[in-house]
Amino acid sequence: RIRIGASFVAIWNLASLVPELSLAHAIYARAPALSSRRASNPSGINGGDDDKDVADLVTRLEVAEAKAKEIVGQSQQPFARCCKRVPGFGPLVSGWGVWWSSEVRGLSLGYTLLYGTILAPGPLLTAYLKSINIPEGIVGATMGLGAVFGLIGTVVFKPMTRCMSLPGVGLASIWLWCIFLAPTAAIFLLSDDAMGLLGGGQSSKQHRGYVILACVTVGRIWLWAFDLAETKILQEWVMDGSRGRVAGCQSSLCTMFALCVYGLSVAYHEPGDFYLLVFTSFGFVVCGTVVTTLWYCFVGPYPAAEQDYLNLEVQFLELNESKEPALFKMEDDDYDDDDDDDDD
Repeated sequence: RIRIGASFVAIWNLASLVPELSLAHAIYARAPALSSRRASNPSGINGGDDDKDVADLVTRLEVAEAKAKEIVGQSQQPFARCCKRVPGFGPLVSGWGVWWSSEVRGLSLGYTLLYGTILAPGPLLTAYLKSINIPEGIVGATMGLGAVFGLIGTVVFKPMTRCMSLPGVGLASIWLWCIFLAPTAAIFLLSDDAMGLLGGGQSSKQHRGYVILACVTVGRIWLWAFDLAETKILQEWVMDGSRGRVAGCQSSLCTMFALCVYGLSVAYHEPGDFYLLVFTSFGFVVCGTVVTTLWYCFVGPYPAAEQDYLNLEVQFLELNESKEPALFKMEDDDYDDDDDDDDD
């Protein structure tokens, strides 16, 4: 059976390689800007046709916007700029300073707290389900269904963005994920006699196992919807020069919280202690939900991106002033030509 499973995984990976490469090629074909570097020293607006003037103006506007964001970012990060002078340790602290000063700090922290859980498909949950005699076929099937429900989350994400803002989608998704996981903690508060009332010829432990499987599987719809919202906000709200450091700090926090739960599982490794891991995991999810809610209340409805759009309009007007003399000259020439025609 191990050979069959390993062969299936190998064949599946080889078969998925072709569509993945095709999709990557299609993405770069439809968005050529992904494969081109932004000009660092664009030329000014010179004479030429209107298309070239517009293109040059847009390029200059993008560069001006990037410089303005860099200046604002540096002014908001005095601690990070001081840490850059420390050799070796400076860049590390500077990166965390960038993450701390970013607008997505609260959302990022709430997202990373979700990694401190065993209520997800993984070795710890699988080992517990196997210890309480849940059939392996059911465990494998629900793991597969979890992936399907995750795809459903990517489908419902777009309609949700039409009904509410992107931060609102993230807030609603993480609350729904928390609600779906609530029964996994509640069932351990019930006595074995109360769980036995469910019947079915199964033990109370097996009933708890099936409830966990159902909640974790179906709830992944909202987990993946929140993941998409958080990723999109990170890409849109963080400046280009800081996005890599913010994402790196976020990944570090995800690993740290995951290690916390794995370390706790080493201390409480008996199946009878599994409820402690469940309570801890649900506590992490609740904390992530609360942090995300606070971020939404104080930052989410008023993103820095709105100020960036306002700055963009001001920069456009300032850069467009350099083109106005040429426009006025063209209008004067046209007016002179009209006078000549009238004289004739």
